[in-house]
Amino acid sequence: MQTDQIVSLLIAERDRLSQAIDALQGGVARRSQAQTPSAPSRPVPSAPVNGAPKKRRISAAGRKAIAEAARRRWAAAKANKAEAASPSDDEQFKKRMSEVMKASWAKRKKAA
Repeated sequence: MQTDQIVSLLIAERDRLSQAIDALQGGVARRSQAQTPSAPSRPVPSAPVNGAPKKRRISAAGRKAIAEAARRRWAAAKANKAEAASPSDDEQFKKRMSEVMKASWAKRKKAA
């Protein structure tokens, strides 16, 4: 097959897929507005009458619930950090053995 034939087949396939997608979306414009010469032009949806779309707002109770949940998460994280910072049994054992050995060396040095 020639390259031109392959390109024309691919373009035809792309057009069929675009039409199928448009049919499934109900004619909703795609996010990408890149138009190709072979693609049919679609009308651009007009802007809302009152300007920008209405913004979503959160209620005071919703904000309070989110803040309380964040405080609980931070408290749990701080508790886990403090727990991890406490010396483990191995560390306590090593520290005690170090003190015992230092005392033993000091006793030997004093005796000598």
